[in-house]
Amino acid sequence: MLSSPVRTVLDAGPIENAVLESLPETVFGYDEWASTVTRGLVRRLLDAVESGHFNQFANVIRLVSHVPSTHDVRVIANAVCDVAVTQAIVAGHGSDQFFQSVSQLRKGANEVLDRTLENAPPASTSGAVGTACETLLQLVSVSRPDLRKHLDAVSTLSVRIGRQLDVSGEDVESVRLGGLLHDIGLLTTGTDAAMAERDPGHASLGDRCLAGIESLKHIAPIVRAHHERFDGAGQPDGLRGAEIPIESRIIAVADAFEHLANRPGRTNPIAAAVSELWQDAGGLYDPDVVAAVTRIFNQHWRARRTASGAP
Repeated sequence: MLSSPVRTVLDAGPIENAVLESLPETVFGYDEWASTVTRGLVRRLLDAVESGHFNQFANVIRLVSHVPSTHDVRVIANAVCDVAVTQAIVAGHGSDQFFQSVSQLRKGANEVLDRTLENAPPASTSGAVGTACETLLQLVSVSRPDLRKHLDAVSTLSVRIGRQLDVSGEDVESVRLGGLLHDIGLLTTGTDAAMAERDPGHASLGDRCLAGIESLKHIAPIVRAHHERFDGAGQPDGLRGAEIPIESRIIAVADAFEHLANRPGRTNPIAAAVSELWQDAGGLYDPDVVAAVTRIFNQHWRARRTASGAP
């Protein structure tokens, strides 16, 4: 129970839109979950502030805290609180009592999420695998923070593609790890991640690095093959079509999408990136994987239109 209810005339719709606009693209991949969770939390926050009952907001947090990522739910919950406060100030509806109420809701939401993490079962990447992977990623974070950001983004999108293609749970975990480590060979070169497409030799270096780590050697072939081409003209082994591990085909598309979508000066980077992927489908990339990316971002656009009230 909050100390007392607070009257507010804030409109849920503009807050939902502002939150969705503020989210990084890695949060739920901007799919229907982002819109659903955002919409639920905004409406429950406003209800909670006006009624003085915390549980309306907390119950939504509990329901969605495991799906699909506790971290992503935390990002959205805090963004909802931030935007609500900002819009209250802009609209002239803020008061000390309102700000205190939102602060209490934010604190309670993060406590729920902390408990969720504490009580969660061990992640599938555990023990020696998790330790070795985290050690390598810490090295990347220290020496190449730009590369770490790229690896995280590729891994997140790769997992979404894998799920879109109904890849098995064990293989999705390999996709996740492969995405996180696909450019690990760049640590031994001076090559920037954005230039890696023109210098694919780092795939072999990454293979050699991971093959020497017992707990990660099963990821080495995936990393080695992520610069193979679907038409057989890639490196380092000239694999073709289904000869290329599905994990590598997925990571290749996610990797290319991240580079294409982040080129400067593009007014619609997602659409441009998807279009360019299709231009090379069947040559560079597996057409089924490109189709999966297209479905993912079509879902994203539909969800954003729905959230904004557009037909």
